[in-house]
Amino acid sequence: MHRHIHLLTLASLLTACQLDPKDIGTPDSASEATQTSGGSETSAGGVTQGTATDGSDTGDDPIPTATDTGSSASDTLDTDTSAGSASDTLGTDGSASDTLDTDGSASDTLETDGEETEDLLPAECDEVDPTTDATFALAIPGWPDDPKTLGLEHDVLCTVDAVGTANATVTTALTCDVEGAPLPATLDLAAAPEGDVAWKIGDGVHLVYRDFNDQDFSQVRALELRRGADDALLVSANDSVIDEQFEGRFAPLTVDLIFACGAPDGPVPQRINFTPIGGDTLSIFHAHRGLLPLAADEGFAIDVEDARADEFHHEGNLKVLLRRVATP
Repeated sequence: MHRHIHLLTLASLLTACQLDPKDIGTPDSASEATQTSGGSETSAGGVTQGTATDGSDTGDDPIPTATDTGSSASDTLDTDTSAGSASDTLGTDGSASDTLDTDGSASDTLETDGEETEDLLPAECDEVDPTTDATFALAIPGWPDDPKTLGLEHDVLCTVDAVGTANATVTTALTCDVEGAPLPATLDLAAAPEGDVAWKIGDGVHLVYRDFNDQDFSQVRALELRRGADDALLVSANDSVIDEQFEGRFAPLTVDLIFACGAPDGPVPQRINFTPIGGDTLSIFHAHRGLLPLAADEGFAIDVEDARADEFHHEGNLKVLLRRVATP
């Protein structure tokens, strides 16, 4: 009797512990996060899936992408932003293209390596103004050399003896005080089409000239001519390779060298900004020229015959001529 009761109890326990096969299945997929190939989790809504591309841009402003250089297949990484949905793609050829839409409106495109695409570069990067001429020369016969330097360096006061224009060249004859002795000098400048130079016979001027050749690093030929009475800039001429003092030779103008023609991975054309105190900026590209208006019917006629540099030497090849001219 007791044995029969124990057997019934054991059978009841086995029946109660048996699993129903219908209760074994997949978890609720609607509530579970999915893994992307990048290893991050994304929620079920609000994400645009990225697709492999051939490396072309599919959108606007770039956001960083993860790359897998060891696989021939493309990887995708989906992210979610507060401003909208984002999609990053990586092509199988190793090039990347990123897209980010913030408000659904039209957007700009930029290569992910930071270089501007060729069709977005200013037209001046490829154009040349054939009238640009930054030629200048200074003849100083009989002036002493300094044996302690690698070239010439003179800072003297002079008087203008004559000014004349012939064959598109302005020639200014000077007499300068060189170590107490009056010595002659002749300054030749490319004439500006905007007007005649703004100095005349009898004017006192301050001449600074440097002709320096390091050969291993830089070559500098730079000239400044300023009015003796108030130190106003009359001429700044430069024909140099790596002149680290270039910007300061145009004071009181503020001068900025800008890489506006693509990444500086080699000698590329630059844009030079010339800004007077309290005035508007004049921007001139390599192989171009322009006029910076001044008060009292004067202006700076500026020719930028050469302005090219790379990422290592911001002041690279520079050939620039500025002269103050009387404007109609």
